[in-house]
Amino acid sequence: MDNIHKALKESIQSGLIDGRHYVQNRLSPRLIINNRDTEETVLDVLQTELKTCESFSFTIAFISYAGLAALKTVLFDLASKGIKGRIITSNYLTFNNPKMYRELLKIKNLEVRISNSAGFHSKGYIFNHGTYQSIMIGSSNLTRTALMTNYEWNFKISSNENGKVVEQINKQFEEEWQNAIDLTFDWVSKYEKDFLKIKQIELTVLDKIDTEIEKVSVKPNNMQKAALLELNKLREKGEKKALIISATGTGKTYLAAFDVKNVKPNRFLFIVHREQILLKAMNCFKEVIGGAEEDYGILTGNQHDHNVKYLFATIQTISKAEFMTQYENKYFDYIIIDESHRAAAKSYLAIVNYFKAKFLLGMTATPERTDELNIYELFDFNVAYEIRLQQALEENMLAPFYYFGVVDYEKDGVVIDDTTKLKNLVEEERIDYIIEKIDYYGFDGDNIHGLIFCSRKEEAKSIAKQLTARGLITKSLTGDDSIEFREEVISELEKGIIDYIITVDLFSEGIDIPCINQIIMLRQTKSSIVFIQQLGRGLRKFEGKEFLTVIDFIGNYKNNFLIPIALTGEKSLNKGILKDTINKTVLSGVTVVNFERVAESKIYEAITNATLDSMRNLKELFLDLKYRLNRQPLLIDFIKNDSIDPVIIASKKRNYYAFLKTMKEDIFIDENGENILDFITAELLSGKRLHELILLDYLMENKFILIKNIKELFNSRGIINKDADIQGALSILSLNFFKTNKKDPYKNISLIKNENGRLELSDMMVSQLESCSDFRKLFKDNIEAGQIRGENYRKDSPFTLYRRYTRKDFCRLMNLEKDESSTIYGYKIKNNVCPIFVTYEKEEMDYKYKDTFIAPDIMHWYSKTGRKFNSKDITQFRNFKQGNLEMHLFIKKDKSDKSEFYYLGKCSPIEDSFKEEIHENKPIVSMLLKLETEVEPSLYHALTR
Repeated sequence: MDNIHKALKESIQSGLIDGRHYVQNRLSPRLIINNRDTEETVLDVLQTELKTCESFSFTIAFISYAGLAALKTVLFDLASKGIKGRIITSNYLTFNNPKMYRELLKIKNLEVRISNSAGFHSKGYIFNHGTYQSIMIGSSNLTRTALMTNYEWNFKISSNENGKVVEQINKQFEEEWQNAIDLTFDWVSKYEKDFLKIKQIELTVLDKIDTEIEKVSVKPNNMQKAALLELNKLREKGEKKALIISATGTGKTYLAAFDVKNVKPNRFLFIVHREQILLKAMNCFKEVIGGAEEDYGILTGNQHDHNVKYLFATIQTISKAEFMTQYENKYFDYIIIDESHRAAAKSYLAIVNYFKAKFLLGMTATPERTDELNIYELFDFNVAYEIRLQQALEENMLAPFYYFGVVDYEKDGVVIDDTTKLKNLVEEERIDYIIEKIDYYGFDGDNIHGLIFCSRKEEAKSIAKQLTARGLITKSLTGDDSIEFREEVISELEKGIIDYIITVDLFSEGIDIPCINQIIMLRQTKSSIVFIQQLGRGLRKFEGKEFLTVIDFIGNYKNNFLIPIALTGEKSLNKGILKDTINKTVLSGVTVVNFERVAESKIYEAITNATLDSMRNLKELFLDLKYRLNRQPLLIDFIKNDSIDPVIIASKKRNYYAFLKTMKEDIFIDENGENILDFITAELLSGKRLHELILLDYLMENKFILIKNIKELFNSRGIINKDADIQGALSILSLNFFKTNKKDPYKNISLIKNENGRLELSDMMVSQLESCSDFRKLFKDNIEAGQIRGENYRKDSPFTLYRRYTRKDFCRLMNLEKDESSTIYGYKIKNNVCPIFVTYEKEEMDYKYKDTFIAPDIMHWYSKTGRKFNSKDITQFRNFKQGNLEMHLFIKKDKSDKSEFYYLGKCSPIEDSFKEEIHENKPIVSMLLKLETEVEPSLYHALTR
C-alpha cells in the first residue's frame, strides 16, 4: 500500500505538476487516443485495465454491438474469475440498437441499468484495482470506431479512495446508479417498438433520397486503378502474361472486366474451376463492358455457346480436346484464368500450351504451392499487382472481422484433440456447448447467415441434424452433393430460409456469398492458406454487415500455431515474433482478434512445441520466393518479401551457403569461406549491434580505415561511438572476445588486421572476396541483411526495450573483454553493472520461492541461495545508489524460449524491501525491483498469463 501511495504521488507530480522526469506507466495521468503511429488504441487501454481490475463501472451513453463485441472475450475471462462489473447506459436519441441491449443481458458478470437522466451523454470508465482506482473520461463511447479509429480525446488518471476527484466521480456514479432502472428483456421489448418506428421513418426518407439520385456506373477502386496501370505498363513493354495476387473480396473479377474494357479484344475467354461462379463473373463483365446480350456466352457441361465475343468457360469443359480444338489457337486475343494457383494442373496447362493469346492474365489470392510447381513461371514472373489480406483490410476494401478463439468442448478434463473419435465430436453435450458459444459471441446484423466448417462429412451431417433439432435451421453440404443442390442451399442461406450451411472444405474457394456474417471453425487448422480461404468467404462487404464474426473452437491440436500465422500473415518462422502476435488485439485496421485465456494458452503451447524451422517449412518458403524472383534468393530478399527471418534460415545449417547446398543450388565456397560465414551468421546477422557490420561494410568498399577515424564513421551512422564501443567492436572482429582458456571457436579464421592504427581486412578475407564471387555475394548479403535487421534496434543505447537478448549478447553489447555468458547464470555483478536473467515459469514444482511480478513495474525477486544481508552481492544491491550500480532486467516466460530473454530495461531495488529468508535450510534474500519503465501491457500479460 505504501508503495502504491508513493507511486501515485510521483505519477501525479510528474504528470500534472512537473513533467521534466515524466515516465509513462499504468498510474500516470495521460491522454488516451487512437494512435496509428504507436499502434495504441482506446480498446487496448480498456482491455488492459479490465484484465487487471477487481471490478469495474462504466457510464456510457452510446454502445454499439460492434463495440461491445470487442470486449466480450475479456469479459468472459473476468466472469470465470468471478470479477463483476456495472454499466449505466441510456436510450438517448434512440441510438442504441435493441440487439445490443439483449447482448448486454447475455454477459453473466454484468449488471446493467438505464439512466433516467434527460440528455444522458456521459463517457466514463472506472476500474477498481483494490489499492487504487483508474478512471478514463473523455469522448469515447463504446463503439467500434471510437475504440479503434476515431480521433478521440480521453483523460486517464489514477488515485486512491482518498482522492477528492475520485470521491466525486464515484459518488456521482452511485447516485446515477440508484436513480437508473434495471435493464430487462421486458424493457428491451418496449424500447424496440419505439426504435423500429423511428428507423422506419429514417428508411422512408432515405429511400426517397435514393430514388432521386441517378444511378452511378461502376468505377474501379484504388487497388484496381493501380493494377490496371501496371498491366498497361507490362503490355507496353511487350509482355504477354501477368499475374494479379489479390485477397478474396477485393474485386479481382471487376478488375479483369475493367482491363478487358481497356484492351478491347476481338474475342475473350474467362476460365473458372466452378460452374457456380460463372454467371456472377459474366454479370460483372456485362456491368462494366456492356454491349449486346448475344456477345456473351457460357461453355459448361450443360451449355455450349461457341460463336460469342466474350466466352465464360469452366476448366473441366474447355480443357477437353473435343471443345478446345474447336477453336484455333489464336482465336482468343485475351484469356483470363481465375484462381490461377491451380494453373499447374494438367487441365490448365493444356489450355496455356494450346492457346496463343495476345495476353494471358492469372488471378489468385494464394499463389503459394507446396508441390514445387512454379505458378509465377507460367506467367513469365510478371506480378503486375499484389494486395494481401492484411493490406486489403487496412485499405477498407473488405469487411473487417472479429475473431474469437475459444477453447473447444472439454469432457472429464480432456479437450478435443487430433485423435478424438467422431462420436465425441457430435455428442449432445458438445452441441450444447457450441450453441452456448455461438449465442454468446453472436453475429452482426439482423439475421444470421452462417457457415460452419468441420472435419468430416459424417460430422457435418450429424451436426446439421442436431443443431436443427435445437432450433437452428441448418443444412450440410459436401462434395457428394450435386451442383444444383448446392446452388439451392446457398440460395436458401442468402434468403434467410436457413441459418447455417455446414460443410467440410467445399467452400474454401470459388464461392461468393457476401451476406455471410458468421463463420464457425469446428476443425483444426491444418493449413494457413486454407484458413484464409475459408475466412475469405465472409469478408465481402454487404449491406447491413458491419463486420464478420469468426468463432474458432480451439482444441489440443498440434497445428494451432498456424492460427496466428494465418491471421497476421507472419512468415518469419520466428517463434518469439509469433508469440508476440497472439498478444495483439487490433490487427489490420479495425479487425479484432481475441483469444479466451485457456484457448490462448493452447496457441502458446502449440507455438512452443512446433518445429517451425523444419526443412519442409523452410524449403516451401524458399522455393516460393525463388519461383517468384526467378533466381536464387538472398537473405535480404526474405526481408523485403516479408518471408523467413534471415537468422532462422541462415542458421538452420550453420550458414546460408550450407542451406543453399542442401537445396541443391549451384554454388561453391571453400572451407575458409564457409567458416567466415559461420561467424557472421552466429554473431552478427541478428543486427543487435551495428558497429561490426558497419566496419566490415566500410572495409569491403575501402582498403582501410584509421582507428582514430572509426568514431567519425560511427557518428555518421548515428550509432553510439564511445571509446568502449569502438574497442568492443574491434575485440569482436579480432575474435579476441571469443577466446577463453577453455575454447577458441573461431581459431581457423581471421577477419581484420590492425597495423599501427590502420585497420584492414585480413589476408584471408581479401583472398576470399577477390577469388570467390559466391563468397563475396553471400558475405555482402549477410552484412546488408544484418544492417536491415538492425533497424529494429535502438542506435543510441546498447539495448532496446522488449527485444530479445542472450547472456552472450549482454557481454558483447556491454563491451566486456571476454564472453562470460557461461558464468552469469541468474545474475553477475561486474564493473558496477549487473544483468539479471529471470525465467518466469520455473519447472521445479517444489520451489518455495518464485520471482513474481506484483505490478507491471515491480518484481518480487530472489537472490542466489546462500546469501544473507551481509553477503557481498546483497550489500552491493542495498548500496546501489552509493555504488552507482547499474542493473538490467531480462526475462523469458519459460525454458521453451531457450537462451533468449526480453529486455525490460534498467531497474533498482526498493530500499526497504529486502528480506532474509530460509529455503531448504539455506539463507536467501528477496527484494522488490522497481523498473524504470513499466512493462507494456501485452508482454506483461503474456509473461504472467
